[in-house]
Amino acid sequence: METIGIIVTTEGQFAQVKTTRHVSCNRCGACGLGVTGSDVVVKANNVIGAKAGEQVILEMRTDHVMKAAFFGYMVPLIFFVIGIAAGHYLTRMINPEAQTALPAIIGGFGLLVLSYVFLRYYDRRASARGEYEAWVTGYVRD
Repeated sequence: METIGIIVTTEGQFAQVKTTRHVSCNRCGACGLGVTGSDVVVKANNVIGAKAGEQVILEMRTDHVMKAAFFGYMVPLIFFVIGIAAGHYLTRMINPEAQTALPAIIGGFGLLVLSYVFLRYYDRRASARGEYEAWVTGYVRD
């Protein structure tokens, strides 16, 4: 995924790049581009040695962006549905005559909360591996 930004400051091999959040991110937040508002500052690897004030191309691996979107949207949904089904079927196994709505709702929301705990853990590990790193890869020529 590519976007255009302006170098704000440089710090060794890194640069602070002001850019506009890409529409496909939709506040995912994985790389820091998804915070509220349209203009954000992202810490990126400055492999080309760009200086402050220069307009540059900022890239992030598309497969990592898509994986983050999948985890952010689909994992909670999957956990929620599994929790509802588990609450329903466990209640039926324990007492076939019991109402299953409340246990299903509790199971769904319980696993939904668990999915966010999992995502927090996954996000920290992925960030430590550098999956969400942005790279300054080129200059924008007028």
